[in-house]
Amino acid sequence: MIPDKLPKIPDILFRTTAKIVLYDNELNENGEPLIIHDAEHRCIWSDKRRRTVDAEKRVIELEGSIIVDGDVAPDTKAADGYAVIYGEKLKIYKVKRARNPDGSVHHTTMELV
Repeated sequence: MIPDKLPKIPDILFRTTAKIVLYDNELNENGEPLIIHDAEHRCIWSDKRRRTVDAEKRVIELEGSIIVDGDVAPDTKAADGYAVIYGEKLKIYKVKRARNPDGSVHHTTMELV
């Protein structure tokens, strides 16, 4: 029998505090992006640098990634924004949401540039 949910990530692993800001695709009257999520989260921070290639065959240097328990912004699919970790502002390159067998989000992984 398959369980409905994956095992919870131990809270002791979430040692880093990151401020995550996500933007909507629309602009406000001043031409600035609308902020749809602005909050601090406990996360797992990995500063392992690596390179990846985007759709236009350009090499992208990733600074690291963060893992946040659950879904950061459940009402949206937005992936544009930034995270502030240890005072450094890093742009979000890609967002992945790992799912439980029942379809709910187990954790969110954000790759940062």
